[in-house]
Amino acid sequence: MKIFFFCAALACAQAPVPQTPPGQPGVMTPDTVIAKVDGQDVTAGEIQAMIDNSSPTFLQSFRADPAAAINGWFARRHLASEANRLNLAEQEPWKTQIESARDLVLANAMVSRASNSFSFTPEEEQAEYEKKKSRFEQVRVKLIKIGFKPGAKPSGTSTEDLEKAAREAVLGAHSADTRSEADAKKMAEDVVKKLRAGADFSKLVAEYSDDQETKPSGGDLGLVKPTSPYPEDLKKAALALKVGDVSDPIRIQLGFYILRSEERIATPFAEVREQIVFEMRQARVDALVGELQRRFKPDIVRPDLLNRFIPGKP
Repeated sequence: MKIFFFCAALACAQAPVPQTPPGQPGVMTPDTVIAKVDGQDVTAGEIQAMIDNSSPTFLQSFRADPAAAINGWFARRHLASEANRLNLAEQEPWKTQIESARDLVLANAMVSRASNSFSFTPEEEQAEYEKKKSRFEQVRVKLIKIGFKPGAKPSGTSTEDLEKAAREAVLGAHSADTRSEADAKKMAEDVVKKLRAGADFSKLVAEYSDDQETKPSGGDLGLVKPTSPYPEDLKKAALALKVGDVSDPIRIQLGFYILRSEERIATPFAEVREQIVFEMRQARVDALVGELQRRFKPDIVRPDLLNRFIPGKP
């Protein structure tokens, strides 16, 4: 979404406090006391209200450090109460600043309302899915991992030395516990050459792979999709492969991974419908914001004078 004066994070949904019977160990109800602040009980319901009605900045701070976020919330509320007692809201420059902040909140509310109001027919949703279907493909892959030990010395600098190290690995004399990164990279490159020349993948898995989870199944990792809990580099490489393609070695943590695409299948519409609808709404919001930007784009008549409002500008 284009950057304007709106905050897209307002759309963050918050989970309600679980409604469960009181008196059970570990069970939380809205009346459960979570903390004490300035001698007063703070319940689960009150904390949920904080979350539901606060800014995205508060949500981020709460996720990082809940106790610090609650501390800040009560401190701000106390200071605001004192400011109201002194009628500071009617004094400048705070009066104008409050009005500006109010405008920002209402502008965000209007964008959120507009976004939530957009609805689409099942036919429109299905058509959007068909248009973006390739983005939602899943790839079944097999892998070979060549591991290494940080700081391990290379077995040699010549091609012959590295090839010897690769042969020794087959015999178990050069394991991932002692293999250097340079040796692992050379070994992985050699495996890729063999695979692209037509070598049997399962045999090379048995000979070379250090990944104990996939090795018994011939290197089968299963389906990889954009939301899979794998490293981004692995997902990006897997999803870029055509069926039958073998990837270049991918360095991830303490190993080089070699992937082969076995099959590409489309993710069912039902699994991605929510994302599709979200993107369709975002497109409508982008169009709305873009129209407002064009409508209210200023025609600067005196840029020389406008620059005087910027500190440090001549």
